[in-house]
Amino acid sequence: MEDERVSAWFARVATTPGLGIPGRLHAPAVRVVRVGLLFDVAVIDRATGHQACSLLRAAGDLGPVVESHLGRCSFLVEPGHGAGWNELVAQAEPGAVAARFVSTGAYLWIPTACPPRPGEQPAAWWVQAPRTVGAGVALTDPARLCAALGLAAHFPTAAG
Repeated sequence: MEDERVSAWFARVATTPGLGIPGRLHAPAVRVVRVGLLFDVAVIDRATGHQACSLLRAAGDLGPVVESHLGRCSFLVEPGHGAGWNELVAQAEPGAVAARFVSTGAYLWIPTACPPRPGEQPAAWWVQAPRTVGAGVALTDPARLCAALGLAAHFPTAAG
């Protein structure tokens, strides 16, 4: 069950079908939230994302991560670092970080406490569930994420 404080935090950026998001994209098992107000998002491929999760979790630096049915991991990171993201990626080893940074004006599907309807596959699920700190949610530091992605790129994956 999702913490009530986490639900209230995400409710501040939740959308409804009437706000330009088609109703068919809203379902009991996911909610659509606006990016850029409380958090930004770094989108990484599944394999590299899972490796980065392991590194950040071991260091105690992992914030919420959503995995989607599209094979992507979306890391919720501290907002306002979009301009610095390209600089962080440039400092990493060439080719080590293949990530897309998403900020204001974008939307993200995040899981809810409700299970999907019978016969439906979940569109998104938590790899790392959010946890509250004070009045907000603990987010991943973009610089630490970038460093973890640089290291993760050197780990063999199950497919490789």
